[in-house]
This record gives sequence, C-alpha cells and structure tokens, in this order.
Amino acid sequence: MTRPRVWRSAALLPSLCFSCLLSALLAAASACADRHVVAQPGPPPPPSVAAPEDVIIVPLEVVALRSEAWPTTSVSATFEAGLPRLLDDLNAMFEAGHVRFALAGVTQTVLIAHDGGPMKPTVAQVIEALPPVAAPRNGLRVYFAGGLDVNGVAVGTRAALVAERAQLRRVHGGSEDPPARVTGHMVGGLLGLEAVGQEANLMALGTSGADLDAGQIETVRARARRLLVEQRLTAP
Repeated sequence: MTRPRVWRSAALLPSLCFSCLLSALLAAASACADRHVVAQPGPPPPPSVAAPEDVIIVPLEVVALRSEAWPTTSVSATFEAGLPRLLDDLNAMFEAGHVRFALAGVTQTVLIAHDGGPMKPTVAQVIEALPPVAAPRNGLRVYFAGGLDVNGVAVGTRAALVAERAQLRRVHGGSEDPPARVTGHMVGGLLGLEAVGQEANLMALGTSGADLDAGQIETVRARARRLLVEQRLTAP
C-alpha cells in the first residue's frame, strides 16, 4: 500500500513554531497581569494646609470732630479720604496677633464749646465739649480732632481721642502715618497694654514705633475676645 506524500516546507515549520510560542507567551503574560495588578504610582497628595488662626475682628467707630469756636480742633477736609489708609496701617500693627479692626461707621460731631473759651482748648476742654453719647455697644470708638495739646488720650474704657496732626519722634522701622500710629497706641491701651520704654514698641510714648512682643499680642487677643463677649452679653 502506498502512503500519500505530505509535503512540508522546511522554511514554514520554524515560522509556525515561533508564532505558536509567541502566542503562548503573550497569553501567559496577560493571565498573570490579570491576577497581579500592579498599581501605578499617582501624583503625590497636595501638602496639607494648616488652618489659619482665627482672626478676631473688632468693630471700630470713627467720629470726626468739628468746631466753629475752636477751628484748630476740626479735622481736615481730607480726613475721611485718608481713613482707608489709616485703617490699613492700623491693622498692619496688629497683624501678628490676628486682630483686625473693621470700620463700623464714620460720623461727624460738632463740639459744644462754651462761650468765652480759648481759641485753642486743652484736651480736657475738648473731652468736656463732647456731646453726651453712650459707650459703643460693639467694639471701640475713636474721636479724631485736628490738633490737640497731646497726641491722644483715653476717653473712658472703650473710646479714645486722637490728634490728626499728631507729632511723633521717628524711629527706625516705625510707622510712617502718625495718626494711625497714635490710634494703634490708644486702642492698644484700651485692650490692656501699658506704656513701655522700648522706643520701637507700639506702646512707647511719643515715638513712631509699631512693634508688639509676644506677651503684648497675647494680652491684646485675650482682651479683645473678652470685650466682644461682654458687649454681646450686655446688648439690649
């Protein structure tokens, strides 16, 4: 019996074997990848941002004084236009303590001068001529006069009187805005700070110093918190 001849190409056999082997290897690799999925590294998480320390906002009432009998005590015609800068400078002084003063209103008050008084009154006479008004219900109040015989003075426990034309001795790194610096000094006093001898400090007398140390910052924050709490409790 004659067997049929099967013709095989010598060149085709190695090619077919190589194709089978490659297919088997690819299938095995795919199966392995299905069983062992390697997670690709993603982008690094964003750095955690620390929550900013809570800012204590103290409302600040501004009262501009005018007087026909005492022209020197009247604020200038440009006073109100300069208030935004004054407030910015004031807040920069207390920035380290996270205490900010927010303008709660600007009013004008005419001083009730007594007849026959001097053309240039003392600060005591100016305070006496202030119209009787209740203490601020929310925050602090600053009265501004044009010129005084002092740079500033407290008026009770929640208000101060500041000279717009304050005269200060300049120190290195101090404030460039005398009325803002005097306002900072006065509200610092209303918030529990005492006068100090370091001329670069905000509580130095008669200088342009605007620095606060850690102890002063702690005092201001505690007193500001207590002031706002007390005013909320006593509000009608």
